[in-house]
Amino acid sequence: MLKSRAIENQCFIIGVNRVGVDGNSNEYNGCSGIFDPMGNEIVLVENEEKIIYAEIDLDMVKTTRDKFHFLDDMKLI
Repeated sequence: MLKSRAIENQCFIIGVNRVGVDGNSNEYNGCSGIFDPMGNEIVLVENEEKIIYAEIDLDMVKTTRDKFHFLDDMKLI
């Protein structure tokens, strides 16, 4: 879902999740990641406890929004 949220909002999306098994035997796969405004995966980590980081170019948000005017649909007439 992170990829979809990045595309529909035309912004970088960072999502984190837990990994391992909790006290109720619920299993979590982690699946933390970072996606750019076009939904391209920058970093994705599954089934691993790890600190991730990435350098992002905020100009890419403006460039994407200038090229694709998806957010114009939000404007009220």
